[in-house]
Amino acid sequence: MSKRRNHDSAFKARVALEAVKGALDREVRRGMIERAHPKLSVGAQCQLLSISRSSFYYTPQGETEMNLDLILLIDKQFLETPFYGVRHPLGRLLCNRLPGNG
Repeated sequence: MSKRRNHDSAFKARVALEAVKGALDREVRRGMIERAHPKLSVGAQCQLLSISRSSFYYTPQGETEMNLDLILLIDKQFLETPFYGVRHPLGRLLCNRLPGNG
């Protein structure tokens, strides 16, 4: 007598889909979507692949040059004086190093 269950095909398809969702990262799943699919809309494909439709259309923006400069200044200050904590280096940065502050 076997304890193995005979699952229906719909259950097997759901299990396979869950395995694909877990194994593939979001970028791979985004690449699987066909904009010109004859029967499935982009929204339906996104729902099947468990990604939001807005994340399918979203294109990440890079950091601005000013942000990168500020990050570099904060990193330099922290490496010079790690014992200052957060408030002191930020105050020094705001008072002395930002453009237009003399």
